[in-house]
Amino acid sequence: MTLPASRRHFLQLAGAGLALAGSGLPRSAQAQPATVAAPNADVGAVLLNFNECPYGPSPAAQQAARDSIASCGRYRFALAGEVRDAFVALAGIPADHVRLYPGSSEPLNRAATLWTGPQAGLVVADPTFETLGEMAAARGAHVQKVPLRNDGAHDLRAMVAAAHARPTGLLYVCNPNNPTGSISPAEELAWLLANKPAGTRVLLDEAYLQYSEQPSLIAQVARRDDLIVLRTFSKLYGMAGLRLGVAAANP
Repeated sequence: MTLPASRRHFLQLAGAGLALAGSGLPRSAQAQPATVAAPNADVGAVLLNFNECPYGPSPAAQQAARDSIASCGRYRFALAGEVRDAFVALAGIPADHVRLYPGSSEPLNRAATLWTGPQAGLVVADPTFETLGEMAAARGAHVQKVPLRNDGAHDLRAMVAAAHARPTGLLYVCNPNNPTGSISPAEELAWLLANKPAGTRVLLDEAYLQYSEQPSLIAQVARRDDLIVLRTFSKLYGMAGLRLGVAAANP
């Protein structure tokens, strides 16, 4: 079975990450960075475990950030609409299918809160980005970790089989995968969407998509209600510290 969800319920979870932080859960159940640089660490150091872009934002993005400082004492809500509209124009999806977030962590946590629990498990690759699995486990969900194939790619057929084997609320695919950089081709993802359990949602994390030649599946959120696609400006656009991300899904 899967957990019921609605737009209202989804929006009410804005504080889910903060609630977890203060919930008394063990540290391992909370999203924690693998390494924190010492205060006197060389700011030019490249911390490989964070997958940061060491070059930072483009000169144009840096100038836009500087220009915004003079008016940052105001709530400039219109700017969010401008960013959203620019994104949907590139993605070719309706504006009401997009929400902006501070990076990808919050929509990952919301997805786990909505669609996993004691009676709605999570299927992930092993290894992959761990935050979603930790959050789901903290909620009492069974987290089924499916080993990567010998070539390092997701074993999508084994993941679908695992989703059919027990009630699964969410199936997570990071493409390209973090930390292996391996690719799940579009035709294999199409097979996954066609063969997964009807009640299981797919969370497709495209944080590293621009580092590959793979097409995005984001346009499919306009045609189906069981797919959530995440994008972030943290990696390719060098904005890890500025915290900007996008979740695309059926409203």
